[in-house]
Amino acid sequence: LVRMYMRTNPDTAKYLLDKYYKEGAEFYNPKNKIIHHQIKGYTYYFEAKFDSAVSQLEKSVKYAEASPFEDKEVLLPSLYNALGVMYQRWGYGVKAAEYTSKAIAIHNENKNTKGAAVGYNNLSALYREQKEFKRAIEAGKKAAAMHVQLKDTLQFAGSYNNIGLAFNDLHQRDSARFYFELSLSFRD
Repeated sequence: LVRMYMRTNPDTAKYLLDKYYKEGAEFYNPKNKIIHHQIKGYTYYFEAKFDSAVSQLEKSVKYAEASPFEDKEVLLPSLYNALGVMYQRWGYGVKAAEYTSKAIAIHNENKNTKGAAVGYNNLSALYREQKEFKRAIEAGKKAAAMHVQLKDTLQFAGSYNNIGLAFNDLHQRDSARFYFELSLSFRD
């Protein structure tokens, strides 16, 4: 129910989330604390209240980092990626890159190629936004290579589109055209 209201009526979502959290306190589960702050963070994100969103997700990360859960290797990079995206939207590129890089490191350590590729794609977009075009191209190429390995053509196309955009920003039109055409050939 909370997830349904996150985008359409964030105040109701936060009310239900807090009510559920308080009523369930006697059935305390440490994972609920992580999920509570994570969902509340996303709710603030959908309202474009990035300071509150980041604050809630940082609480969620704090609890997740200290948790004994076996699925921590899945939970933490997801939270780090989310924080990276939120910091990027909020205009804090350095923090966004820091959290996204943390997520990539965990994904690489756990041999989660798909998760790492998503992270590199996020870094590519972030570097391009910061006008660090060569770094954007490098990150985009890493993402594309991983997507090729996974045979994920839709994501592969997106990675090559990001590379084309960075080359376009560098006014290297031939390279940009090459990557745009390559991207389009995988979207059919």
